[in-house]
Amino acid sequence: MDRHRHLRTRPLPRRPRRDVLALGTGPHPPRRLRPPGTRVPRSTHRRHGPPTPRREHPLHHYDRTSGEPVPAGGATLLPDHAVRTAEYIIMLAAEARGRGLGTQATRLTLDYAFHITNLRMVWLKVLAPNKAGIRAYEKAGFRTAGNLREAGYWLNKTCDEVIMDATAEEFEGPSVVESLLTGK
Repeated sequence: MDRHRHLRTRPLPRRPRRDVLALGTGPHPPRRLRPPGTRVPRSTHRRHGPPTPRREHPLHHYDRTSGEPVPAGGATLLPDHAVRTAEYIIMLAAEARGRGLGTQATRLTLDYAFHITNLRMVWLKVLAPNKAGIRAYEKAGFRTAGNLREAGYWLNKTCDEVIMDATAEEFEGPSVVESLLTGK
């Protein structure tokens, strides 16, 4: 048995006590394990309550450089409404790459996320060898938050995934999307 100054670990008895069983069943520790007067955040109850449907926000991007709008790709926000965050996923057509359209599409999507849907934070994952993608995301307002080591594949070799995030507080400039919708 491991014994430490403040913790003791031992196998569960055949008939565990009720308070031991309660440790794994609720979204937060039982009342007697929390300091008196400690409140549980409302988002904790929402996240551990019945699941809410996760509605996507699909966005379609068109290249208008030739005058006629040509489909260039699409983006999706996968929101977690309980905490007002979303995962960002983008796919660009091969002919749309390398011309700055990814940066513009990402910037417009962040504008929509922060000014229209009122999200606090948007995050994404990108493979570490995708230097062009990382540069485009940084230009649009994302910052590197961390790495998931050996979580992806690039050209049949394992590689890290970079986690990036953008917050509404750090998003600069007036909203282009909001002005288009309100007509101001």
